[in-house]
Amino acid sequence: MKKQANLEKDAIIPLFFKYYIPALTGLLSITINQVIDGLILGKYVGETGVAAVGLFGPVITVFIAFLLTLVIGGGIQISKNIGSKNYEAAQQVFIFITNWTILLGGLISLSIPFAPGYLADLLAGAENITLHQHTYDYIFWAFIWIPFFFIRVLWGSVINHDNAPKVSRNASLIAVIFNIILNIVLVIFLGMGVEGASIATGIAIVISVIYLWGYLLKEKGHLKIRQFRFNLVYKELKELTFHCLPTFVSELSFSVGLLLINTRLVPHGAGPVSSFGIITFISFIFLRLFTSAMVSALPIMSFNIGAKLAGRVLETIKNAMGITIGLGILVGGVGSLFSKQQK
Repeated sequence: MKKQANLEKDAIIPLFFKYYIPALTGLLSITINQVIDGLILGKYVGETGVAAVGLFGPVITVFIAFLLTLVIGGGIQISKNIGSKNYEAAQQVFIFITNWTILLGGLISLSIPFAPGYLADLLAGAENITLHQHTYDYIFWAFIWIPFFFIRVLWGSVINHDNAPKVSRNASLIAVIFNIILNIVLVIFLGMGVEGASIATGIAIVISVIYLWGYLLKEKGHLKIRQFRFNLVYKELKELTFHCLPTFVSELSFSVGLLLINTRLVPHGAGPVSSFGIITFISFIFLRLFTSAMVSALPIMSFNIGAKLAGRVLETIKNAMGITIGLGILVGGVGSLFSKQQK
């Protein structure tokens, strides 16, 4: 059995990468699941299937922007309390953010009678009947699995902050593997089309949540699912919200921009929408390289803030910035190389 990372004493760079790879796997899995849906639908349904997935992409990103208020703010509070050995406070944060995540996801699911139709009208318009129907089908089933998706993202994050990043990584891989298998069964063999792709993603996410639930039941970390209770009040809510505000604004503005571009492309047909969707997914993949650096640094920094080890906090910031700049140079170089090859 491998030794658990020591956030107080382990060298920062190796410690950073122990968190970076699982974080990158987790963040990429969200985009990869949509890419899988798009690829299979493109072959077996057509460009309207790809366009439907592409149109829903910015919608899920808007939801994630709001979820990040709990994910990032709650994660920082959990790590800080664990670092200061205030495990009861960390448990209170875990209960609070889980309850609000369930409530937020539940409200979205309860909007199924009217929201999917409204969004299909807004995103796909009424002119292209096939695109409108495919968009509605994908959104309808997605709204059913949204609460599980929210829990999957939240629990993956808090388990990561509770010094078990590989568990979060495994949950992401499980979701991707089952999504592929179920897409093959539902879309290819059973011919369920766009509905099948969305159902496949939902079932894969539920399986991933069950895996995380099983880990929490073992109580290997500081967070206890057996002590779960209903609680929507947290005395340090202002601090929790403050931590995630910059990321929330960034994600929300980016998502709204994509939504506006998509609505402008819809009158030109499913082809341009599906093409832009593919470009968006590619850009998400590259962006997650940098987002993962932030996500990886947060548990280390928050823990050491709680442990009052300011030197390690500063060292983490410096190394995370250096690695991010290096990634930027690498990505820019690769992009420039491929650009020249195309010419």
